[in-house]
Amino acid sequence: MRTFTIERDKRLVVSHYTGVLTYSEVLAQWDEIRSHPNHDPTFNYLTDLTKVTDYKISTMELKKLGKIEDPFSLSSLRVVVAPTDLLFGMVRMYEFSGELRHPKVYTVRTIEEALRILSGSS
Repeated sequence: MRTFTIERDKRLVVSHYTGVLTYSEVLAQWDEIRSHPNHDPTFNYLTDLTKVTDYKISTMELKKLGKIEDPFSLSSLRVVVAPTDLLFGMVRMYEFSGELRHPKVYTVRTIEEALRILSGSS
């Protein structure tokens, strides 16, 4: 399951994933964000994986995600909260596979760490 909110006053989009995370869920979420009338591609992006129980994304799909144009600009910060070792490792693979396309991706363990990065006080 996936949901997102757009916090225009904070210039932030927050995605929440629950249950099993899949490649198609991520792509669908990005399409929903991109087409939302309140979305601005210069906003920062926080992805919350704290309620993800497993992921079904192959290494090849991770590489594809790193090269696909997500709904945000190159200047946007992208922070992913990945609390478990398994999720943290998966997101780090994504981070490295798309380094040139997404230069500002940060993988953290807690929401508090994510908010510090997004507020500029990391």
